[in-house]
Amino acid sequence: MDDKIGNEAGLNRNIVVSLASSYVAHFFKMGISFGSRILLARLITPDHWGIFAELLLIITICGAIRDLGIPFHIIREKRNFYGNLLLIEIFMSILLIIIVQILAPLSSLLNSNLPSLLRVFSLFIFIEGMGVVPRIFAQKQLQIRRTVICDILSGIAMAGISIFLACLGYETWSLIIGHITGQLVFTVLMWNTFKNDIEIVLEFRNTGYLIKKSAFLFSVWALTITWGYVDNGIIGAFLSETDVGFYFMAYFIAFMAPSQIIYPSIYRVVYPAMAHLREDKIRLVRSHLYSTIALMCLEVPACAFLFFNADIVITLLFGEKWLPIIPLVTVLSLAPIVDPISKMGIELLKVLQHDRIILLSSGLSLFVLVVLGIIFTKNFGTIGMAYSNLFVLGSIPSIVKVLSIYQRKEMGSLFLSMIKIYSISFLCFGLFRLFGGANPIFQFSMAIISSFIIGLFYYKIFGKFFISFIKSAFTGLSLKDELFNR
Repeated sequence: MDDKIGNEAGLNRNIVVSLASSYVAHFFKMGISFGSRILLARLITPDHWGIFAELLLIITICGAIRDLGIPFHIIREKRNFYGNLLLIEIFMSILLIIIVQILAPLSSLLNSNLPSLLRVFSLFIFIEGMGVVPRIFAQKQLQIRRTVICDILSGIAMAGISIFLACLGYETWSLIIGHITGQLVFTVLMWNTFKNDIEIVLEFRNTGYLIKKSAFLFSVWALTITWGYVDNGIIGAFLSETDVGFYFMAYFIAFMAPSQIIYPSIYRVVYPAMAHLREDKIRLVRSHLYSTIALMCLEVPACAFLFFNADIVITLLFGEKWLPIIPLVTVLSLAPIVDPISKMGIELLKVLQHDRIILLSSGLSLFVLVVLGIIFTKNFGTIGMAYSNLFVLGSIPSIVKVLSIYQRKEMGSLFLSMIKIYSISFLCFGLFRLFGGANPIFQFSMAIISSFIIGLFYYKIFGKFFISFIKSAFTGLSLKDELFNR
């Protein structure tokens, strides 16, 4: 019994430390990214941002194909397949780079400058692939704290090179070389950090097994990645590179905090933690409930802040050149929080291996976005594409499946918590925006005050839970006693 409590406390401690480390890493990296993006937005014109967005769409999809969904399965797999994963990453990276080199001329249909840019950017596929094994090892073993310096230094490298080259007038090239350099620094540092910890056994025997077990996750990941970037392709097919650039920057601003800082930081810890709890369904479901509450306590205020203050953020930080994106940012700011249930619900379904449900939802989500995106973009322009992101019809299968796993009491707790979280943020930010008047500085000050008030409300309602969680991690008390019997 004592061993069980000790193991549980050790797991809790790893979760808390990894979660904190994950936030530190993402906070600094995205702070660097956001700061550099502001400078680069002033140095590089929207049309060149549009070209980069189209390139990034292609390279990101290639990255999803390269991984074949195997990294996600490795996390939930008990055996060591890091050698197989490394060989697959090497082979697929080389194969995809060759394909990109051959097919690059076809990209001239979007823009005549894309082929030469794409050929160089394709190197990113290999460099990123070489960093997958240590990244997945760190996540699976809940050793995120050891990756913090790697994340920060890679962000500094990417920002420094991009800004330096942009100042010299290299426009799109500055973004490409910056991304390649940042990823190279990350990959080298990660291997140097974990080289003595990862047991690499190079063999092909279980490769077929891995590919088969990861097939659904690969399809899901490919659809999810495409869903996140297909907007740029749709806009590029009907509108100019400048429109693509405007939308790309608006999407970045709207999704930066919720989808690039908050969610990844929680996901990198919660998914491996859920994998450890998969044999205990009660605790597993509770982990989804509490991680969803924690996630939305962070995401909803961030999105509500931007919804009511997009004009202030763009005017003060990005300047007049980017004023046309204010309506886009306002609409897109709601997209990350329209579906709170399947946010961490997808991770719950992954652990329980309901891969077909995840695939169905991912496919429907992409289908809805593409169909509505094409229709709305043709009729309303970029704002139409923004509104397309608010339709979550494709998430219905995963939402229904997640809720079917819940008990009635836990479901009521989930919905009640969501009502409180959303109501507090939107009412508070909305009221303080009315009091802010027309002066941008005063409006921003009111928004900051709102943030503190919202934080106090959340602490009053949910603080006891978070304190119990941290206490259980560092005092050795059983999380079951501290948390799951509440």
